[in-house]
Amino acid sequence: MKWADIKWPVVFSVLCTVIVAVVLLGLWLTGVFGQMGLSLHGTIALFIGVTLAVFLGVGLMALVFHSGRSHHDELVNNELPLDRR
Repeated sequence: MKWADIKWPVVFSVLCTVIVAVVLLGLWLTGVFGQMGLSLHGTIALFIGVTLAVFLGVGLMALVFHSGRSHHDELVNNELPLDRR
């Protein structure tokens, strides 16, 4: 697999993660998290958890679409042995 093949999923994952992080930062700057009773440590944990979860989810979905379009799944030999048919 070449870097050019997976470049767009990485760029897309990073872009989506940055967008979510900016939205969370905007909410933090407006004081929404303080009104909910979250401490500074809770807010930091929320930022880190949501950012990593979004990055992981978007990255895995991008790889699923890439795998489907590049037909990597069709190259696998899924034949069962004769005694298991």
